[in-house]
Amino acid sequence: MSELTGAILAGAIAAILGGLFGAVLTHLLSKTRARNERLIEGIYRPLLGQLGKVLERIRDADSLDLEDLDAVRRDGMYFVMEEGMRKMVDQVYEEIKEYKDRRDASSSRAQAIVREVVQNSVPAQDLDKYRSGGFEVSYRGFIDHAFMGTVNLQSCLIVGKTPVEWIIQKRPLLKESNIGCNIGGWSVERPLADEISRSALQRAEMDQSIKEARSQRQLVLRDLQDLINTLGSKVL
Repeated sequence: MSELTGAILAGAIAAILGGLFGAVLTHLLSKTRARNERLIEGIYRPLLGQLGKVLERIRDADSLDLEDLDAVRRDGMYFVMEEGMRKMVDQVYEEIKEYKDRRDASSSRAQAIVREVVQNSVPAQDLDKYRSGGFEVSYRGFIDHAFMGTVNLQSCLIVGKTPVEWIIQKRPLLKESNIGCNIGGWSVERPLADEISRSALQRAEMDQSIKEARSQRQLVLRDLQDLINTLGSKVL
């Protein structure tokens, strides 16, 4: 075989092998892309949606219902995720559950503190009307008479902020002069509600269950946001 013939043959073989390699690589990349798309639509997006809702409720110090998140975690696609990612989700989920338990336990204590402070702060003749509304102390914000939201003192004790601080943090455009107060559904003057709020917060600082809920809340807010950021990078 001449050198020219050998070179031509070698070139042909290289071209064939190159074509085969390219076809195999294209097939593998196509399968990988299809798998990633199935993961994105089948688990990453649903998981992100539910975790985002949980994060919002934790930020607002609202009670948690994990039923929808649990349903996503029971789906078969959850177990097809990368093992490292699934372990990260599982870890944060356990932190969320612990916060839920601590928040539920501290909620009854916060409610008791608010009730006791109100009973000790308002005139005796007004107790019955406030009792009908559960002694709940709430602050409502308005801008040009448009309702902008409300917060209650019970949740503020778990957050560790006064109602005025909390509602302005949630609605930065609000001014203190546009915040009204209710006790048990009855409108009251701000100085009375503010004094009740300060006294209740001072008592909450001494309550172990409330302090534990606050600490766990900060941990979950940090780790859950990190998890959402990581999951978010999977769907870009």
